[in-house]
Formats: sequence, C-alpha cells, structure tokens
Amino acid sequence: MSRSRWGLRVLAGLIALALSGCHGYLLPYDERPLPAQSVLETNSGQRLAIAGDGQLIARPGRGDVAAALGVALFDAPEGVFVANALVAGSALRRGDRIQWVVAALPKGGRELHLRHEALANWTEEEADGSQSSFDNYQQLDLASFPSKLSLKGSMSFGRGGGALKPGPSPTLTQFRGQAGAHAVTKAADLRGYLAGAGWLKLDFLIERAGQDLVIRVPLERRESWVPTRPRLPDRGRWRGLELVPVATLPANLQPRSALPGDVLVTRVARSSPLGEAGLRPLDLITSFDADMLLGGTASGDSLGQRLRDKGHVAIEARAPDGRLKAVEFQPRQEPTQLWFPFAFAYERGSGGYHFGLGWWDVLFHASGRTEYSPDLDDYVETSRWSFMTVLSGGESRTEEGTVWHAGLNLILDPVRLDYFQEWFETPSKVRSERGLEGY
Repeated sequence: MSRSRWGLRVLAGLIALALSGCHGYLLPYDERPLPAQSVLETNSGQRLAIAGDGQLIARPGRGDVAAALGVALFDAPEGVFVANALVAGSALRRGDRIQWVVAALPKGGRELHLRHEALANWTEEEADGSQSSFDNYQQLDLASFPSKLSLKGSMSFGRGGGALKPGPSPTLTQFRGQAGAHAVTKAADLRGYLAGAGWLKLDFLIERAGQDLVIRVPLERRESWVPTRPRLPDRGRWRGLELVPVATLPANLQPRSALPGDVLVTRVARSSPLGEAGLRPLDLITSFDADMLLGGTASGDSLGQRLRDKGHVAIEARAPDGRLKAVEFQPRQEPTQLWFPFAFAYERGSGGYHFGLGWWDVLFHASGRTEYSPDLDDYVETSRWSFMTVLSGGESRTEEGTVWHAGLNLILDPVRLDYFQEWFETPSKVRSERGLEGY
C-alpha cells in the first residue's frame, strides 16, 4: 500500500470519528479483585486471607510466633523447648531449650526506628486480646522514634550494642548484657516480636545436648495457597464473584463461624454491582442465596423473578467479624451505545454513562463513573458536565460527602480536555490494568 493511500485511509478514519461525536467513554469490565477487609478465623486457629492477586491463602494462627520461626514450640516446667522443625534448614532443632533472646538490629544501622502509630496499635491490641490482633503481619516503617523503647517489659531496642553474631558461645552474663535481651520462660514471651515478622531476626541463647549455643533465626511471614473448587465459575464470573462451598475446604481450614451449607465468597470484581453494594471476599452467604445468584434455586427463585417482583435483589452476608449486612444491588447489564453523526452520542454500562450533543460534544457534554478507590477502600462516584465549552462543572461523591466544582471557561474547556485525555489513554490502561477481554 502506497503512503498516499495509507494517509488517505487514516484521514478518512479520523473524519468519521470526528463526525460521530465523543464516545468510547465506557472502560472494559474491571475484573481485578477487591481486597478482603479482614481475615477469617478457621477451626484450627489458622486464618484465611486474600492475596493481592485474589487467591485464597492460609496464614498461621493469631500470635503464632512459632510458625514465624519455622518450628513447633511447647512449654515445660524447665522452659521452652523445640518440638520439631517445620521448615527445612531451620537453625533450631528438636530438643533445643530456649533460654534467652535478643533482637538482632537490621544490618547497617545502630538504631531501630519504629513507626509510632503502628507500634501503638499493636501493643494495645496485644494487651486487650482483641480479635484483630495480629490479623496481618505489620511491616513497620522507618520513622523518627526515641532511641530507647521498652514494650511491656519484654522487649526493648537500644542505642548501640548490636546483637550477638553466631560463633563461639558467650557466657550467660555476656548475653544478658546485650540491649533488650531477656529470659524466655514460655512461648508467649516471644509473641511481641511478631511485629517485626519479615525483617527482624532473633538471637537465641539455647541449650543443646548440655551445651549453650547462640543461634540466629529470622522471623518469616508464613502463608500457603489454599486450593478451591468454585461453584459454577462461568456463571460466577458474569456476576463478578467466586463462590466456594465451605464443605469443599479442608476441615481444618473451614471458617469457625460457618453454618452448615454456607458458601464462602473468595473473589469479588471491582466492577461488580455486588462489590459496589458492599459484598467483600471472605464474607459468608447461605447456599440458597448462592444458588439464586448463580442462576436459580430448587424452589424456582431467581434473579429475574426477584427483579420482576421487587425491582431489586437483596441478600444477607456475614462479614468475617460476624457482622450481618444487607447487600442490595441491580444485576450487571449489557452496555448500551447509540450515536448519530453531528448529533449526539449516548452510552450507559456497568459503572458509567456518557451523553453528548454536537460535533465533539461541543453543545453539551455529560459523563459519570463509579470506580473503586483502593486508598479509600470505597467506591467514588464522579460526574461532570460542559455547556458550549464555556460553562463546566462536576461533583465527586463518597460516603464521606460530596465535593462540587464549576467554572467559566474563556479559552479551553477542562472537562472535555480531561475526557479526551482519558479517551486516548484507554487502550494502554486496558492492557496494563484490566486485560484484553473487557465485556
């Protein structure tokens, strides 16, 4: 094809696009998973959580410092003993008796700085034994903090001193002289160090076969993938969710709060009307509601029937903390698009709409969108309008309130400029964030 003919085709395409008015505002269905708002306690004390990619994972029980060390511990009148190693290559061995411990300072620094807010939350939760304590390992950030810090008399980080290095065994007196060193009489004495899981290492003074040794052990974040068998995954994907019958999970990983026949929500898409209505991963719903969402129940109840009877669909879900919540929503619909050259363009679909009059929406432009905001962990509704490219305005709404803006434009219309920028950026956004399938 000659350059001139190729250029004419490009020009013809641009002219056809210009004559159609603004359109293409609707982005493809966003299948990225919503995060879970907390973890879910299981029968064995382990905790179910949702990974960043939406996979169901199991974490050790709340306060299980032994799992972070990769061993099993048990308390005895003589002290704390290692029952066995849970991971290959563990420095601790079966039969080791833990006597003293000291935190090893991060490499390259003489002070350990802890973020005050995170540390305060952790100590308060440990003190009152609240359900949320240790729900997630905390990566405490570096920040300004006093040079010496004592936590409930069990753990302190001081200026200088450094932790002991593995090597010839020091005397007990030398070990005690380390900043923050303390005796270990029960496994619970080590729980506080879980605040540093993932970056903190502990130096233990242990007794092994009658000999005192110093062993350095890192605190790791332990978690494992949980295989699932979703119910009717093809139908669930259209609804934007994944449902797993609790009975199909291993007995030790079944939620403690689950009732017979309950179904676990393991995935909710960001663009899902159910997500916007408040359903989240790790919520529990009844088998009846699960069947209804996925097509129909044995009694003949279905989404279509409920819509005809009531105009909406409502189910009840139980959050991981036991809170009951009503989830009322309109099922996902196919997008609608209509346009005429030089006249108008209209689009409405899941989470957005657009209406324009005139060439490039010069006479009037109105558009709106509802999108999930990870920063707010909530859905944000935005809308904007422009009249004759002179007057423009819009609003942004969340549960915290509404913010309006409006203005008079003498040269350029910022509303339509923002619209065009989004319009041109959509292809790259689809490829980088949302996949290529769309609807």
